[in-house]
Amino acid sequence: MTTVTRTWFNAPGRVVSREDFHTFFGFGEPLGAAPPSRQAAATQACATDLVSLCLLGRFRARVGFTDFEGQPDVGHPVPVTSLSGAFDLHELPGLDLYVKMIDGRAENGHFWFFFGALTNVPYTIRVTDTVTGQEKSYAHPPGEFTAGMDAEAF
Repeated sequence: MTTVTRTWFNAPGRVVSREDFHTFFGFGEPLGAAPPSRQAAATQACATDLVSLCLLGRFRARVGFTDFEGQPDVGHPVPVTSLSGAFDLHELPGLDLYVKMIDGRAENGHFWFFFGALTNVPYTIRVTDTVTGQEKSYAHPPGEFTAGMDAEAF
C-alpha cells in the first residue's frame, strides 16, 4: 500500500477553486422555463423543491447547466443548512456546486452570496430574493473550475 499526501493552500482573502486530476488516480442560462416576473417572484414563497434551493428563508437559488453532450439541464438541490446547500449537476452521484448566502447587512448593508464549483461544465446560478423580487445571475464559462463571492448581492 502506498500513502500519498497532498496539500493545497489558499491565501487569506481569496476565493479560489482549482482542479487536480492527478491526486489519487494518476490520469489526467438554460433553465428550461422563462424566469418569473419580478412582481410574481416577490409573492412566491421560498421553498426547496426539485429545482430550487431556499437560502436564509427568502433567497431562491436555481442552476441551469449544459452537460458534456451539449444538452441543457437543471441542477438538483441538496440543502445543507439554512445558509447553504449544493447542487448535483450530473447523473453520477455527487455534489458539483456549493452555494451560501450570508446576512452581511450589519457589515455593509447587503446579503452576501458565495459559490464554488467542483465541475467544469458551463452553468448559470440564478438567485431570486422572494421578498423584493430582485434577481441576480452568476454565469460560469466551460472548462474552468471557479468560485465567487458577491458581497453586495442583495
